[in-house]
Amino acid sequence: MSKNLSEKKKNIIESIKKKYAQMPSPKKIVFYAKNLVVVLKSEQQLKTWIERYPNGRYTINNI
Repeated sequence: MSKNLSEKKKNIIESIKKKYAQMPSPKKIVFYAKNLVVVLKSEQQLKTWIERYPNGRYTINNI
């Protein structure tokens, strides 16, 4: 019975991996300012941080 359970777990994990492999990867935006590093989820958040810290810099990468 434990073999069936472990096989079932493996199948579930594989189906989750396949589902996430098909999804588009989100952007990862990292904003750097003096003594500050922030990971952002959207470009709207980036605009807000740039307004607060105009001398800051940022990078946009796909995960």
